[in-house]
Amino acid sequence: MRISAGEEYGLRCILRLAQSFPEKLLTVEEVAQQEGLSIAYVEKLLLQLKKAGLVVSIRGANGGYSLARNPAEIPVGLVLRALDGTILTDLCERFPGEQEACVHLRKCNIRPVWVILAHHLYKILNQISLKDLLQEGEKSIRSELYQRFPIEEFAVAIPARK
Repeated sequence: MRISAGEEYGLRCILRLAQSFPEKLLTVEEVAQQEGLSIAYVEKLLLQLKKAGLVVSIRGANGGYSLARNPAEIPVGLVLRALDGTILTDLCERFPGEQEACVHLRKCNIRPVWVILAHHLYKILNQISLKDLLQEGEKSIRSELYQRFPIEEFAVAIPARK
């Protein structure tokens, strides 16, 4: 699994908008300053989120960006797909070996594993809203998510070589 820089920073930017929703619009400059990112990069990320219908922009002296809808209605999975959407989807293009394309492209026994994994990953991400991430403190968020998505202890026994 790989989270791109665009996905990470875009999620951070949209969370800034969620924190001020619906009272205040934020300018690109404000988001960039609060997140320690360049204005050009934040502008690019917000435009991607706008194209996906997740944020809106208002022009003018009192303008800025805001969420297009309530943070409770915006799942993290949708945000990530709007930004890059590359979690587990580009493996066949990234690992072709010495060839231009993977030699297993037509008949692959591994790809079904990545497809199933991506499906379940997005299934979970689509159940986590921006509102869930707005709770105070990492401990609160972690506790909430662990309750909703328990981590089961398991061990896979690997037979010893003889």
